[in-house]
Amino acid sequence: MLYFKNKRMVAKIGDVTFEMSSLPPIDPLPRDTTEVYFYPSHSEYQLRESLKLPREMRAPEIDAAFRFLASIAAFGRSLFHRERDA
Repeated sequence: MLYFKNKRMVAKIGDVTFEMSSLPPIDPLPRDTTEVYFYPSHSEYQLRESLKLPREMRAPEIDAAFRFLASIAAFGRSLFHRERDA
């Protein structure tokens, strides 16, 4: 799940959740993206660019969002393992 609106981003995959105050650059998402609703469990993939209506995400954008979530999950797991092993 990837949600971004009003300077709040929540990325969640499995048991790993990250919250940020901005959407990091995710190529090829447009740089002026103001909202993202990415819920694979509901097959909902929408984004809104500044001053435009929401639209369905294109296949390359969906693939990039999946890769972004996978990288967040891997990073979160590495932190957990590092803390656990310390």
